[in-house]
Amino acid sequence: MSSNAPVIAPETFHGLFGRIADALDPHTEGSKVGVMLTLMSAYSAYVGYGPSVETGKGSTPLALWGVWWDAPVSVRRAPLLASRVAW
Repeated sequence: MSSNAPVIAPETFHGLFGRIADALDPHTEGSKVGVMLTLMSAYSAYVGYGPSVETGKGSTPLALWGVWWDAPVSVRRAPLLASRVAW
């Protein structure tokens, strides 16, 4: 059985959030990617909407809201239906 999971490059875990995710990895059931996304989302919520990025049409808050979605069993069992789901 082959996995369609994406391969995560080691460079993804570079920096502070990567080091924290590496340190927590042996102590959690969650994936390292999930831990890092949660840390980044929590930090984003902590700093709030103050920091922003200029876009040319104004500014947008520098915020990250991670969303994990796992396809329901019925979708996983129906590949044709899964190919029509908007990712």
